[in-house]
Amino acid sequence: MRNKKGSGNDWFVLQSLFNHNVPFELIHILDNLIKENKMDTAKITDVETMKKVKKLYKQFISRFSRVPKVFPIIISATEALNTDLVVSNFNVKSMKYALTIKELDPQYQVFISLAFGTQIYDVEAKLRKHGKDLYNFVGGLPAIPFQDEALKQWIVRHAGATDNLAIHSVARLWSHPNFPRGKSLAEMKAYILDHRAVTEWELAKRKYPEIFIRPFKCRIQDNPYKNENEQVRILDANDERQIMLGVLTACCQRLDGMGEACMIEGLINPDSGFLVFERGPKVLAQSWIWLTEDLTCLVMDNIELADCRKPEDILDLLFHWANQSPYQNIQMGTGFNRVKIGLPVQAKEMQWYRQMWMFKYTDAHRRVWIKKNGEMCIMLEE
Repeated sequence: MRNKKGSGNDWFVLQSLFNHNVPFELIHILDNLIKENKMDTAKITDVETMKKVKKLYKQFISRFSRVPKVFPIIISATEALNTDLVVSNFNVKSMKYALTIKELDPQYQVFISLAFGTQIYDVEAKLRKHGKDLYNFVGGLPAIPFQDEALKQWIVRHAGATDNLAIHSVARLWSHPNFPRGKSLAEMKAYILDHRAVTEWELAKRKYPEIFIRPFKCRIQDNPYKNENEQVRILDANDERQIMLGVLTACCQRLDGMGEACMIEGLINPDSGFLVFERGPKVLAQSWIWLTEDLTCLVMDNIELADCRKPEDILDLLFHWANQSPYQNIQMGTGFNRVKIGLPVQAKEMQWYRQMWMFKYTDAHRRVWIKKNGEMCIMLEE
């Protein structure tokens, strides 16, 4: 992609879709996204992804005679967006306002604007009034509000007054045939508890039937750590909660989310898995983890905190788990990570996993050491 002369195969799909006349502006945007590690090069060869990119580009040009400054962010997140409705939902005032919300990274700023349009002001005000986490609220929303006006209005009414996880769960199951739309929140929550995990697994099987027909394996060694009612451990390779973790911690690591690739990688790659921090039955935080290709280092790609959780809620668990881990080297990715600890990892110390899924997603382009050569690199306060 970075060198058009040397990557004819990479360009074949895009050239074919544009009848071998790809706009230079689009080439420049995609090239920069790949150079900045914000888009996987494999997506350039994926027909469905590039169809969405072409559609977005042509629709913006048709409506505005140009693409907006946030266009690179939009196309880098095509998997998590309903591309049929992105342009029609694009509102300049709403987008400008969203870009001022400091708690959100650029992708989430774009998403909340597209999802709620001019109602963004009402949603943000309600979340702040009730002390709800904006980052968590946006991160757990699927693209469904674009498609269903009734659901969008339900979310607008309940934002802030209802906990974020309940809103996310309602959004995920809203289109389920027997979901109690129009009933009380209590009835909705009862339905969610009975159906959420099974429904997510069935949706995943429906989308990727070739993957979900065989048992999964995880070769990562684990010494779980438990302290009274709290524990940290690697989930069993066939635990159905693995595809629920992004939902439970309101992040994009879920089916049809921007981080779907890491959820799939964690399932099918035996040198990858999922670390969970728990208090009783509740998930406090989770991390997609993987071994470097030479098997010398365990990497926590990120740590995603559940709704209203703070880093200090899991630091003691993390310290003791890492300290007793059989792995002498443990790193943690810092992209979109609100847990700020550890010593910086130098470029020469960076290694990657053996990729098995067709697309790659990672928050570990920058990392810190949690444990290095058997020595802990984080400290607990006295």
